[in-house]
Amino acid sequence: MVLVMLGLAMLLLGVTVYSGRTMDQESIARQQALIDNAFTTRLNSAVGELRSVAWWDDTVKYSAAETFDQDWLDREIGSYMNESYHHDRLMIFDERNRPVYVHGEGTGLGTKQLAIDAAAIAPLLRQSRGGPDVSPRVETTAGKGELYEIGDTDDRKYSRGFGSIISIQGKPAIATALLITPSYDVSKTSPTRRVVLSIIDVTQPVLTEIGRSALMPDLSFRLANDKRLGSFDLKTDDGKLLARINWTPKQPGREMVQRVLPGILSVIGAALVFLVILMGRLVASTKQLAAREADARFLADHDALTGLANRRRLESLFIAFFEKPQQGHLRVAVACVDLDRFKDINDTLGHNAGDELIKAVGDRLKSKLGKDDTLARLGGDEFAIMRPVFTDEDANALSDLIADCFSESFSVMGHLIEANASAGLAFASRQNSFGDTIKRADIALYDAKANGRGRLSKFTKTMADEIEHRHAIQVDLKRALTERELTLNYQPIVEAASGAISSVEALLRWNSPTHGFVPPDLFVSIAEEVGLMAELGRFVIEQAIEDAQRWPELTTAINISPAQLRSATILPDLLEPAKKFGVSPSRITIEITESVLMSSDDRTLRVLNELKRHGFTLALDDFGTGYSSLAYIRDFPFDKLKIDRSFVQGLSESERSLAIVEGVVKFGKILGREIVAEGIETEAEMAAMQKAGATHLQGYLFSRALPADHIEAIAATFGTTSTATPSRKTAARRARALS
Repeated sequence: MVLVMLGLAMLLLGVTVYSGRTMDQESIARQQALIDNAFTTRLNSAVGELRSVAWWDDTVKYSAAETFDQDWLDREIGSYMNESYHHDRLMIFDERNRPVYVHGEGTGLGTKQLAIDAAAIAPLLRQSRGGPDVSPRVETTAGKGELYEIGDTDDRKYSRGFGSIISIQGKPAIATALLITPSYDVSKTSPTRRVVLSIIDVTQPVLTEIGRSALMPDLSFRLANDKRLGSFDLKTDDGKLLARINWTPKQPGREMVQRVLPGILSVIGAALVFLVILMGRLVASTKQLAAREADARFLADHDALTGLANRRRLESLFIAFFEKPQQGHLRVAVACVDLDRFKDINDTLGHNAGDELIKAVGDRLKSKLGKDDTLARLGGDEFAIMRPVFTDEDANALSDLIADCFSESFSVMGHLIEANASAGLAFASRQNSFGDTIKRADIALYDAKANGRGRLSKFTKTMADEIEHRHAIQVDLKRALTERELTLNYQPIVEAASGAISSVEALLRWNSPTHGFVPPDLFVSIAEEVGLMAELGRFVIEQAIEDAQRWPELTTAINISPAQLRSATILPDLLEPAKKFGVSPSRITIEITESVLMSSDDRTLRVLNELKRHGFTLALDDFGTGYSSLAYIRDFPFDKLKIDRSFVQGLSESERSLAIVEGVVKFGKILGREIVAEGIETEAEMAAMQKAGATHLQGYLFSRALPADHIEAIAATFGTTSTATPSRKTAARRARALS
């Protein structure tokens, strides 16, 4: 009996060890596939990064032989790609594949000997010009957010990105190539078909970054013989071994063996009861491993935060839908839904609150969808809804569903949040790919946000043209900042009692040689999208303080965004120009909109108090339009309250509005605040605000925003608070003379 039990135990031991080894081999194979996919993803990213400089009118201009500009290329291309995306080397080749520009090799323009095998990059150079060659590792066309059509030119037709893993002096590197192509002005297409090539050396830090994306942060180039480590052979596209990569693999089989082995050994040395216990443990371990595998499969197709389907799952369902013969004649509607001003919620209430809002929105959307609908989270605050549609009414119902979802507020961590969303809708049939459908829906979403938010837009072909125009504005905005095309105009603010000018408000303007007058709300929103707000804000501060030297009897108001206020550099950004131009902080008023008051945390209050301590004046702008309350006026150290123009317009005809304004003014004066009324356009409005007790007035009745050169003249017309004290009638007469 004991021999039978021992034989059974040994057989079970062998089966367990073999099963564990098989599981480990399969697990390592999956991990090797993840590493390979991670390298491919990094190649795709590198192509997209290179596209930001390759598809640019200025690159075409300054890389051409007749207008070649080494300094510009170093600054705007070479250094930019190195500093922004950590590309180690960047080269430009002419039509004969000769390097005409090199950044990062250490020898500069005119390099004769490159530390790169010409044969390794030749396929990429030929492919980027549309020539025949072996297929590279990565081939991408213009993706999300890029231009969709710019004319029927050969350059654009073949201006695709290509990437490969190559060997540089025996070490691996990521190489990407793209034909230099104009972004907007097709007439600037280079006749020489020059190609820009980027190199990213696969060093240990790069390998670590790639490993994190594959959830294997300990990837290394260790040449270890330790069998406990996994290994991945990094090869070129032609199969040449470049490096052997090691990592600590996940080995579920070993874990299983370690768990089961004590039980097996106990069976061998004990009795039948231990064999029964062993079998129980084996069954439990198998179930646990099966559950883990099921969890892994679920996470591969679902969003970790919300539990909704992810982009991969949505794509698979999209494809499966049209593979069914009985549904091939149907259409599907795909709606991309994006929360409006979600960043403000993260910035003010914190990322935890933002995550909770994302989950709450997902739950509410899911509760309103039908059984045939699919809800997915694409990432960040963007969702996607896929619905089979038989009629236009089905699509309209989807629009109504989205609107209904956001008709009520969301309760998040003790806060009631009035969230809203914009949506873009696109339709697809069997002939349409998932990628193209999502792209069109995203274009429509962008249109919805650009046209007021809180709405749904259906994709049309003309939307691509609008994106092209916005892209052109984006490209020119960076140049406009460099070439000082942006200017500041100043609108006077007069003293209500005397009619004399006491201060001016700096307002940003852009009159582009290419686009004409560009509205501030347009280019400011683009600056926020592309990360230029910090540079734009510093420009406004420095220029306004420099101009303030010219009017020593006036104060200058500067608008500061919530992001600037939260920046760690806000104090140096203000103090250094003030010291440089000899302008006292007491002559500078910092205007802050009510959105900053959504977060009354210690840091916000600390920054405001620090500004006050250095002598700056603080003004709460657009009071009454957002989130402010009388408690905010009491708790925050504001010196001035600027009543929004919506309260001022028609004030003389509304006793109710007048009573509200008079109450706010009275409360502000009790706390020692100055009251500035914005949007004064008529004498009746001026008289009403004077009666209400406003201390200062601002609006078109007195003057529009003017260039800095005109401020001295208008100050002479009105007088300043130190040179003139006319009566109210005199102030009104001067206002009429100016208008």
